[in-house]
Amino acid sequence: QNGTFWGAQRFFLMMPTAEKKRKRADQADDKAAKKTQLAELLQKVRALPGPEKATPCHPPFCAKNCPGTAVYDTCDEVRKKSLEFIAASGMTQSAFIKEIGSHPPSWNSFIKMKGKFAGHNPGAGNGCYWGAFDFLEKVRLVRNEKKSAKRLAAEAKYPPREMRCVHGGYQLRNDDGTRYVFTGGR
Repeated sequence: QNGTFWGAQRFFLMMPTAEKKRKRADQADDKAAKKTQLAELLQKVRALPGPEKATPCHPPFCAKNCPGTAVYDTCDEVRKKSLEFIAASGMTQSAFIKEIGSHPPSWNSFIKMKGKFAGHNPGAGNGCYWGAFDFLEKVRLVRNEKKSAKRLAAEAKYPPREMRCVHGGYQLRNDDGTRYVFTGGR
């Protein structure tokens, strides 16, 4: 029946609640700061000029709705970088999809396409591939990050070709370009 006992009990029971409130407030502040940083980054990315087509694309060599820029990351790298950016920045997938100019079904098929084709291009014909690459490239430029060694090797291996009016980078289609021709002989 000591008043100190009950006072101490209330003090120690309430302390974790107060600490939880403090942690929640700190988390809310961190989340607000992350949201502000993301908004500033997106504003800078949107301010960068879009790709300009110096020469028109030719459908046999390029996708129909090709953005006119060279894509130097494989589909797997673009998927990985996209998911890392979404996780690190706190951006929602739907906001990311909207930012790259795509739609959720297209994004879902692009993410799940890994391993369906051999080589660099499982998903290369999907608009999310070049949309995400273009967006992530602008993010890289805003952050003043250097190009990766893989990227530099791809630029050296797939330079723009003036002869066919094809911009460099990986092909924007899901196959390896192999075609079979059957002749109608008897």
